Amino acid sequence: MMKQFGKGIIVLSLSVFSVLVAAGCGAQQQAAPGSGSSPSTTVGAAPQYGGVLRMRAGGQELPSYDPRQTGVSGQSYHIHGLVYSQLLRRPFNKNAFASPLVCELCEKWETPDGGKTYVFQIRQGIKWHDKAPLNGRALTAEDIRWVLTDGEGFDSKNPKFVKQFNDLTRVYGAKVQATGPSTLTITLKEASADFLTTMANPNVTYPAKEAVEASKSSTNPEGLIGLGLTDSKLAIGTGPFLLKEYTKGVGGTLVRNPNYFLTDQVLKNGNKLPYLDEVQFLFLLDHRTRTAAMLAGQLDESGIYLDDTDVEQLKAAGQFEFDEA
Repeated sequence: MMKQFGKGIIVLSLSVFSVLVAAGCGAQQQAAPGSGSSPSTTVGAAPQYGGVLRMRAGGQELPSYDPRQTGVSGQSYHIHGLVYSQLLRRPFNKNAFASPLVCELCEKWETPDGGKTYVFQIRQGIKWHDKAPLNGRALTAEDIRWVLTDGEGFDSKNPKFVKQFNDLTRVYGAKVQATGPSTLTITLKEASADFLTTMANPNVTYPAKEAVEASKSSTNPEGLIGLGLTDSKLAIGTGPFLLKEYTKGVGGTLVRNPNYFLTDQVLKNGNKLPYLDEVQFLFLLDHRTRTAAMLAGQLDESGIYLDDTDVEQLKAAGQFEFDEA
């Protein structure tokens, strides 16, 4: 019998769990980025740079590298959530849905007329990944405007675009303008209390215009089923990791972005993120296969659906931490 704990359950190896706990505890010394050292496994110790996190990827096969077409689910979660960035997002804490939204690509926002017009100041110094054709150029407000309005095939009724992008015109009647190099202005047809929540949805992330346009001549080397951005070399964002490789039906590898713009927001110690050198994700649909991989030390994280036998095996091993959600 398949068993789901609440909304789900995440299983972590104890070594990985202690690393994540350490990231929320006291800050002491840390190794330099790129040193190749393994993350600390002592709870309460300072976070260390280096190491590899091996995650399972389940659900739907990735159809496209364009987040506007696929949203965040299955394998796309591991790519879009780490390669691309959001303008706004939920904070990184267990009370995220009860907490105020926070800026990611923006430094601040204001609404001078009570919720009809939103003015976002884009954070200075953000760079696209250092891969052709972007080559690490600076992010501008025009980049974000293009994603929200001028993407190839953009249409308020276009079924290939995820709901949140279509809602900009279908629900909010939004007019999106780059009113300065670092200023994005969005004017709605009428004031809306939930517009910012839509913008903070994890589906709303930002690919690069040059990459999407370059993909028009792509030969779809990975054999993805979607349209448009189907070449992993063109999955270029501003997020904490760069996509190194992806193999359909197998998984992929992401490597640390040395130019990522955010610092540790939990410890507030000024440390550049991310701490990990690499994230690997394996396409493992069958829960028995995931459990076997966990027990064999080939996987650091699993979930969300496990049956009673899986849970008993993992708990009996004494090597895993269970986080019910």
